[in-house]
Amino acid sequence: MIKKATFIFLVFLFGASCSSFVKETEQPLLRELESGIYILHEDVEMSGVLLKKNQEIRLVVNGGDDWIKVYGYPANEDKLRAPRVLIIYLFPEDFKDELFDMDVFREKLAAMASLKTEEVPGKKADNTAKTKKTQTLRKKTK
Repeated sequence: MIKKATFIFLVFLFGASCSSFVKETEQPLLRELESGIYILHEDVEMSGVLLKKNQEIRLVVNGGDDWIKVYGYPANEDKLRAPRVLIIYLFPEDFKDELFDMDVFREKLAAMASLKTEEVPGKKADNTAKTKKTQTLRKKTK
């Protein structure tokens, strides 16, 4: 009887630990978000730590069985040592049919921060090359 109860308890425990709000297939997509630099859209403060509007930040995304949290920290600081501020805290109720949806998540993230756009390397070089070519052509026609 005790073995049977222990077995049922372990099955229940294992089943509970495997359920997750965010599907395994979507977790790598969330991890990718952590590699970018974002521009914060509003001031956010938590426990005396302030991230200011237009500040460059990086993200840390954590998920549980019934929640997902997004923390921000200054982009110029080390991930492990930087003070983190909670910028998004979502529950199943925040999604249609209480199922995690990456598009909805991205909309919520976009309301708080946007990915910093980098200048494309070589773009200036292309403009410079065109200018030099134009100048060369002008010299030949004179």
